[in-house]
Amino acid sequence: MSCAPVHRCGPRLLPVLLLVCALTAPSWSAEDPATHYCPVCGAQNRAENRFCMKDGTPLPAFDPERRVQGFVRSPGTFSPEEIQQVMRRVSESVVRIRVRTRTTYKYPRTYWKDEEAEYYHRAMLGKIETSDSDALFAGSGFVISQEGEIVTNAHVARPDGMEADLTIETQDGKSFPARLVGADAASDLALLKSDTNALSPLTWGDSGALRVGQETWVIGNPLDIGISIARGTMSGISGTRVGMNQVEAFLHSDAHFTHGNSGGPLVDVQGQVLGVSDIVISGAKGQGYSIPSRMAHLVIDRLRKDGRYQRGFIGLQVRSVDSDVIKKFGLSRTDGSVAEYVLPDSPAGRAGLKAGRTCRTTSACVSKRTRKRNR
Repeated sequence: MSCAPVHRCGPRLLPVLLLVCALTAPSWSAEDPATHYCPVCGAQNRAENRFCMKDGTPLPAFDPERRVQGFVRSPGTFSPEEIQQVMRRVSESVVRIRVRTRTTYKYPRTYWKDEEAEYYHRAMLGKIETSDSDALFAGSGFVISQEGEIVTNAHVARPDGMEADLTIETQDGKSFPARLVGADAASDLALLKSDTNALSPLTWGDSGALRVGQETWVIGNPLDIGISIARGTMSGISGTRVGMNQVEAFLHSDAHFTHGNSGGPLVDVQGQVLGVSDIVISGAKGQGYSIPSRMAHLVIDRLRKDGRYQRGFIGLQVRSVDSDVIKKFGLSRTDGSVAEYVLPDSPAGRAGLKAGRTCRTTSACVSKRTRKRNR
């Protein structure tokens, strides 16, 4: 008899209990150590869940003691909803960079001063006149610290090496002035500083861990139309050289980006920065090239400390051994590098290095004669 009231009250209390559970359920994030991922769809679940909240898949038992420190999820386990959340978070750390340059042009007069001068053939030829001109540019950048540090390209921060007035615009329309901390034209990287801490910084990823075919996303301000996101796959990770920068080892992604994307981040599914967008080949699809994060991180740290990146000068042009240089110099080995050109009166030239010498490393060059003798 005592059980009857329980059965009658059950249906009435059920909606209330469900509502209370929904209202008092604790929130969790991707960084919560108690997050439980579905092995089928990759959706996040609470540690106490026995079934996936998205597709109902039974979840394996969660044992906190077996949690591996430093565990990294496989990119294929991220659900579309999770990827959307990551990209939304990352895009809030990407800024539009407004650049204004002021240039004074000087040119000689090539016309008559007035009718009287024309009548008496008194031309003002050779007199120098000046004219001021303003130019506007736009690019992209991303925040890397709470102190308002922003990474972008050197050709964005200093177009053609000229001083410029810089302004950053956030995704919500706010504008802040920025100043140039340092620029490295050789690698085409620059560090800006803005007096705002309202933007969340992004974290550097490891470009050395990239794999061909891995999905990546490019975020930037293409054609100055606003922050945009493009998805693509990695096409080349072996340090592509296109001959644009003095120091380059580009990552090649087929994610579409164009003018205005320069300086924006190339990120993975976790939102970590794997590269800095730099070069796109006009008229060609899927030809986007980014500076790898390993190089960018090193250069930016040096710019933060010294304001510039000083490099040593050897005077030696080295390239990998291939069929062309084997024929050119008559090499008998197919690996390593070869000194293709040595500048006269350079440190390499004074050290006795000559074109045609093979190098196992930059600091260990062995002549053909020595190599043959060692064999």
